[in-house]
Amino acid sequence: MADDVGGDFFCTLFEQTGDSGSPALIPRTGFVVQVKSRGEIKSRGDRISLSKQLAFLHELGTPYFVGVVDTKALTLDLYSGRFLPLFFALKGKPRQVGARLIRRMPSTADGVRRTVRGGEKRASLDMPFLLTLTASGKVARHSATMFRECSLTTLNVHLRSTGQFVFQYPRNLRAIVAGSGSAQIFRDSFADRIAEYARNLLWLRANRQTGFANDEAEGLLLAYQNLRAWLPRRRHLARAINELSGVV
Repeated sequence: MADDVGGDFFCTLFEQTGDSGSPALIPRTGFVVQVKSRGEIKSRGDRISLSKQLAFLHELGTPYFVGVVDTKALTLDLYSGRFLPLFFALKGKPRQVGARLIRRMPSTADGVRRTVRGGEKRASLDMPFLLTLTASGKVARHSATMFRECSLTTLNVHLRSTGQFVFQYPRNLRAIVAGSGSAQIFRDSFADRIAEYARNLLWLRANRQTGFANDEAEGLLLAYQNLRAWLPRRRHLARAINELSGVV
């Protein structure tokens, strides 16, 4: 891919399955890498501009990484764009966007929120270091790390595209963004979660699983009745609530 498009490489991560006699490669996830030289990154204080790639990144449906090449050491450091969905949910599409390449992943919810800074015209985000690929090393040993990173980032990309701004990160961290996108569908999303909640309680009871409690079911029904006037009318929700009401 050309640099003016938004990335240099469009990659696919494969998983090898089957036995040694008949192995098969299964495509698991795709990702985009934009390559920068170590000298260029050093001269800019570990910062890059994403302004030219903004439209591309805003619509990109796969994870995005910046790869920093050291031609002397024959290494490629990958920095993750895991916070891009959060960035776009918070800032929209500013005119100027920069990224700071950092070595440590944020370990708290507040730390995640602080990875995005600036206003509507100029904004920036942090891109944390993920791993180093070497010319002599085996790429396969990094596949699990890449798969976890790509899976979580792909989920967050999907959540942003559907207006569900509850972004998920390792260590059970969550970043919740309220705004014009999520404000349009949060009641629909909550109605689906209530229906899912009711269906799981019904399953626990029908299969005599530990974890079902009448008090919990009654609490869910009461919460639904209190919010019913504001929730959208959905047939699957009404059916689940009626079935749960019939067994408690």
